[in-house]
Amino acid sequence: MKFISNKTTAKIVSVLIAVLTWMYVVSVENPKTEIAFRDIPITVLNESRLSDYGLKLIDPGEKEISVRVEGRRSDVAMVNAKDITATIDVSKINISGKYMVDVDVSTDVEGITVRKTDFQKTEVYVDAVRSINKNVNIKTEGLAKESYIPGEPVGSLESIEITGPSGVVNKIAAATAVINISEADAKITRICPIKLYDLSGDEIDTRYLSMSAESITVNIEVSREQELTVVPIYKEAYDLSEYDVIVTPEKITAITEAKYTGGINTLPITLNELADGKSFTKRVQLDVPANIEIKQETGTVTVEFKHR
Repeated sequence: MKFISNKTTAKIVSVLIAVLTWMYVVSVENPKTEIAFRDIPITVLNESRLSDYGLKLIDPGEKEISVRVEGRRSDVAMVNAKDITATIDVSKINISGKYMVDVDVSTDVEGITVRKTDFQKTEVYVDAVRSINKNVNIKTEGLAKESYIPGEPVGSLESIEITGPSGVVNKIAAATAVINISEADAKITRICPIKLYDLSGDEIDTRYLSMSAESITVNIEVSREQELTVVPIYKEAYDLSEYDVIVTPEKITAITEAKYTGGINTLPITLNELADGKSFTKRVQLDVPANIEIKQETGTVTVEFKHR
């Protein structure tokens, strides 16, 4: 009996030694370890369900997440980023608004568990989608050079279509482009961004909006107010060697093209009076081109021919 007991005891001791040896090998030779994975994409589940309530996912929140997983060294060595899934579920959302939803991270690899993530929740934005058309207002800022006059701004388009969450679209009161005309002395052509404003004049954040155009080309003709010398024009070639010709007024204030450098002519003058050999005066009409606007009530000047 004592012999049998000793044999049984020996077997038990052998089993214990084997178990301890296995545990030692597992813990020392194949210990638990962690590994990090970055930029795991977050997938949205049941997004199509939102359309049942006339809604659309405007902003899914965070798009990627970093994860740490744990397992035996041999198991962890077999894991890659494709083995890890991160999801959010929007199936319970049925009203417009912003919601904090859980980010579920998991893996199907046996022996691997998720130990840590960057965050557990993310904010999503859900709303109905609406489109409107808005006329583009063009405003100027700054002043042209002295004596230069800017005309009315002309845009490359009159209106734009804006699409986005109704909560944002409903706040849009104006679509405006601003063009700077500081020190302008010639025609201005600029590409100007279009900005959206609410009734209070505050700029609206457009990150959730799409616009048929985000900028507009603006043209402004620039004219100049200047004094033009009046130049008498004659019907034919007359001998005026014995006359001093005096024009009153000598100069006419006019609005011209910005780069205009010429004078302003009279209509052709007929000088039948030269045959008398005396001084005489004529009231003559100015020849005003369509692109020049004179700044006096009458379009005539006095031309005096003073005989020496």
